[in-house]
Formats: sequence, structure tokens, C-alpha cells
Amino acid sequence: MFSVYILYSEKFDRYYKGQTSDFVRRLKEHNNAEEKSTANYIPWKLVWIKEVETRSDALKLEKKLKNITSKERIKDFIKRNSNEFGGPDNPPQADVWVQTVVSAFDPVNSHPCHQKVAFFISILST
Repeated sequence: MFSVYILYSEKFDRYYKGQTSDFVRRLKEHNNAEEKSTANYIPWKLVWIKEVETRSDALKLEKKLKNITSKERIKDFIKRNSNEFGGPDNPPQADVWVQTVVSAFDPVNSHPCHQKVAFFISILST
């Protein structure tokens, strides 16, 4: 599974659109200033995400999102598609995220899996 996502920097009123095979790792990179293009705008928060089956599908959707350049059109997109896995007015439910995260990691390593779930839940509560 691959995640296509939109992040928002409230401090700078800026959106970032991307895709990844490991959303937890990627969000940490954005918020730890490990990504050059987003480092100056931290903190970032998740406002929209969708999971797709293949990298090809993720790249196609990311390209479509990156073509939306006006903030009003991005806000409209998020609002119209908030039934995917959430949006600013309709945050994702923790049980959906728990199921998604647990299935995305190696079940042999039970402790890291629980840490990832707790991380996702803390994102939702902020």
C-alpha cells in the first residue's frame, strides 16, 4: 500500500502534497526538517490522506494534487474528498488508522507496531 497525502503548515498557511510507502516515517522526516523542501515550514499536520494499491497509482494521484495550486482549490478538494480518510473538518477515526498502521508493519515485531499505532493516535489528537 502507498499513501498519498496533503500536509498543512498552519504557522505559514502552506500546503504540501506527497506520496510514500511509509507515512509515519515520512511525516517524521517532514517535521524533523529532514526534507529540504518542507524544512522551513514546520510543524506540519496531516489534513488529507488516501491509500492506493500501487506506486504508479500513488504517483498519478500525487501529480494531480500537485497541479492544484490555489489554496482555495486545495481546501475545496479536501472538503469534497474528506470521506477518504479524513480532512480538516472530518478527521480520520483512530480505529481506521490503527487497522491501517498495524497491517502495514511486520507483525513479528510487536513492540514497534504498537509504537507506530500510538504515534498515529497522537497525530489525530493534536
